Amino acid sequence: MVFPQQYAAAERCIDSPKDLVDIQQGKTPLFVMLDGTWREASKMFKSPCFATLPVLGIQPEKASSYQLREAAHVHQLCTAEVAIEVLKMADDKLAADALGEYFYQFKKAYIAGKAHLTLI
Repeated sequence: MVFPQQYAAAERCIDSPKDLVDIQQGKTPLFVMLDGTWREASKMFKSPCFATLPVLGIQPEKASSYQLREAAHVHQLCTAEVAIEVLKMADDKLAADALGEYFYQFKKAYIAGKAHLTLI
């Protein structure tokens, strides 16, 4: 489960997908990402069906470049940006770069239709 660790019990928190190597036993890792508003994601995170999942937090190196909506806090990223960070943490640079390019093209196309926005 990818979610800010300050909302999880310490024993559920992991710092890297590599922390689960013993549990994974050669399986492809699965990352659960809650996509929604902060309020919606917080409610989903508290669901009993997620209570036993380890929680992976991210420490982004830069602020969000998402311009479709304004985040309440500077450290908040959109779902695609979180996915890019998680892929980097899992040492899947190829997938992270590909998703980053798709995300850039999406932003570029969206912003082209909005006179009040410029691509950052």
